[in-house]
Amino acid sequence: MKIIKHFLVFVLIYASQFSNAQDIGEIKALCAELETKFSVKIYIESFPVTSWKLDYQPAEPEDSSKLYAYLQLFDEEFSKYPVSFHKATNLKSVVFVKSLGINGQLRSAIPDYHKEILLLDFIRGDYNKTYQKHVIHHEYYHMIEEEFNNDAYWKDPEWSSLNIAGIKYGSGGSSVYGNSNVYSYTHPEKGFVNLYSMSAIEEDKAEMFATLFVKSEYKKLINWAKEDKVLEKKKNYMINFLCTKDSDFKQDYWIDLHKNQ
Repeated sequence: MKIIKHFLVFVLIYASQFSNAQDIGEIKALCAELETKFSVKIYIESFPVTSWKLDYQPAEPEDSSKLYAYLQLFDEEFSKYPVSFHKATNLKSVVFVKSLGINGQLRSAIPDYHKEILLLDFIRGDYNKTYQKHVIHHEYYHMIEEEFNNDAYWKDPEWSSLNIAGIKYGSGGSSVYGNSNVYSYTHPEKGFVNLYSMSAIEEDKAEMFATLFVKSEYKKLINWAKEDKVLEKKKNYMINFLCTKDSDFKQDYWIDLHKNQ
């Protein structure tokens, strides 16, 4: 009798783990909606060949709820861009995986800007939705930089000229991975929202781009920019750049975006 009771308890606990899981049909239906809405190919099972050897694992049945929630978050964030902007950036595919990494280093996202593939880890950082939102925009910007300026690592001289004299960037984003404090919005130096933005010019630009689309971060930026004219200039530079690529990014766009979030 004790064995039967223990078995029933095990079954109930096991079943409860999947009680909120999404049906695979729901997940595939949402993927189909995203493909149509954003004119991209969505991958959750079989994956395209990437430019670099990457480490990742596909979602498993027990991941279905987290995958579905992340797909909804992706939909929310990508819906912030004008539809015409998606097409202009030439993004081809978005891949949703877990345990994403490169050269033994775990990543929340990796942009394959050569093959126009954005890879996103739907589990890493899921304890912080603001972080997950930020990462989507940040990594997308690296692809945007490559598409419009022909180099994801372009050392933009105009952007550099906005910094105060004596500012030197670090050794790149990969050199500070694993240091959790680098992502916090601490305004560590005039012209910078966090330490990560100081690691490289391409990371500085990607951080500013992402900040424009995440309400809580945007509010901090606006407050800091009242006194920090370098941040103000960087904000205006990025907004003006986006306006040259899509006229929908006018002033009213930003007001409406953050009013409705």
